[in-house]
Amino acid sequence: MNTNATIEQIGGWLTARSNLLLLAHERPDGDAYGSLLGMQAALAAAGKTATVYLRADLPARYRRLLGAGQGPLLCAAAACPAGVDGVICLDTTDRGRLDAPAGLIAAEAGPATLVVDHHPDNSVFGDLNWVAPDMAATAQMLAVLLNQWRPELLPAAADALLVGLAMDTGGFRFANTDPAAFQTAAILLRAGARHREIMDVLFFSEPHGLLLLRARLLQDAVFAHDRSLLYATLSPELIAEYGVDPADTEGLIDGLRIVQGVCIACLLQPGGGQVRFSLRSRDPAFPVNGIAAALGGGGHRLAAGAKVTGMTLEHAERTLLELTGKVLVDDRTRHVGRERDTARGQTG
Repeated sequence: MNTNATIEQIGGWLTARSNLLLLAHERPDGDAYGSLLGMQAALAAAGKTATVYLRADLPARYRRLLGAGQGPLLCAAAACPAGVDGVICLDTTDRGRLDAPAGLIAAEAGPATLVVDHHPDNSVFGDLNWVAPDMAATAQMLAVLLNQWRPELLPAAADALLVGLAMDTGGFRFANTDPAAFQTAAILLRAGARHREIMDVLFFSEPHGLLLLRARLLQDAVFAHDRSLLYATLSPELIAEYGVDPADTEGLIDGLRIVQGVCIACLLQPGGGQVRFSLRSRDPAFPVNGIAAALGGGGHRLAAGAKVTGMTLEHAERTLLELTGKVLVDDRTRHVGRERDTARGQTG
């Protein structure tokens, strides 16, 4: 196992293979979709056979941007395609979170695996691994990789990778937007990425029902911990009431995060005998990845999540209040105490 592969090693690994299967995490988000389809377009241009596995079709907004011109994209079959000599796992922290054809994850022996991911809690589960927590998105990592391995990046790949980068940086508004993210975006624009159309579809074009659902969540949201926590419940019944496709709910939590004075926002999503926690923080002093880890999940300091099976919504709310209290109340108390000690030292 290679736990810290170089771009040169990854390029050699790709060159040596001809039939690749591309996977991402369950319930893909914009970074996962962009990474999958961007990598597939680049591999196809290099003469490789590349199959993307998705359990369901692309959500509407990604279909508008990425649903054409990518080749034979989707493998929704129950079994792994024949003849695969390499599996690329994108934007996924561990094998258990992969969305993959039946039998592939459980197989003791299978094709060689490459992992490319930007999550700090990645378990380096591949034969070859590149984990870069300093990158804003997995799509950014792929843009860097492909710019070196195949500098003639095609517009179709550039479009998909810009979608992934834009979504994981919130349209280049989130705290993970650094000079390198802008530099990568410039590379993609020079390669032909449709910046104006991509930004319009991702951030300035939403179905009316989704906007009403966003307003309803905000109306019903609950404050806690002196209004530093704001959380809401997104149930399947509520989604159905507003006629929204569940795949289009990816950015709803941002409607909670932007409320003035809120440090941590959480969207609780019950259904199917489990509760999903989507957590966001506005301040690195109050990280949410530890909260997610305590629930069996993971993520970044400012964006994390978890899925808990067998938990009622009432239990989920109590657990959320307890875990966020340790961050928002206990950490804030310690922070204030340190400030007082510093002030005494300066005046003593």
